[in-house]
Amino acid sequence: MFKNNLISCILILCIFSCNRVEKKTSPSPKDSLENAKEDSSQIATKAPNEEYFDYSNTVINEEFNDSIFAKFSDLSSEDKFTLNIPVGNIKETITVFKIFNSAGEVIYEKSFQTSYIINGYHLIHIKSDEELERYILDRAREILNADNLTDISNRSEIKDDPVLGAAPEDFIDYNAFLECQKEKRPLFAISLAEEDTTYLGYSDKLQKVVEVTACC
Repeated sequence: MFKNNLISCILILCIFSCNRVEKKTSPSPKDSLENAKEDSSQIATKAPNEEYFDYSNTVINEEFNDSIFAKFSDLSSEDKFTLNIPVGNIKETITVFKIFNSAGEVIYEKSFQTSYIINGYHLIHIKSDEELERYILDRAREILNADNLTDISNRSEIKDDPVLGAAPEDFIDYNAFLECQKEKRPLFAISLAEEDTTYLGYSDKLQKVVEVTACC
């Protein structure tokens, strides 16, 4: 009898010891959560600091004044597209984009602060005022490029375009779009800032350049 009681006591002690070991080696859900938070916080601190260049003091040291010629308002002649960026601080100067017809008449003009040429997302890669000045002049050449003309006469291709194939109510002037499409006049896209792209078209009915649609 005494022997049996002794064996029972030993068994109980063994079970109790095993439970204590399990509790020590298996962390609680709360502990796991705290450890996970700690790990995440360590990972976060290792991420590089992203800083956008401050262009408050950036200046254009030499005037940019360029032009291209392309068929736009009249398919029988070429219009002149010009872009002028003056010398000075880009937050204080005004850049001017113009379109002239073959007779030399201004048929479209858009003025904006020079800094509006900058795509803000790109400022993370800019490290100096000189680098930003070069970037602005490169962007100016991109704006003043014949590749920005879009032929919209092929309806089957245009209908799949996410912007030009949108519903009529999404256009600024859908009638002008249809007119340009019917008469095979191209649209010209001018892109500024981060996501400000405007498609221009010439309306023969209105006798002027109109903003057909914009995105995004």
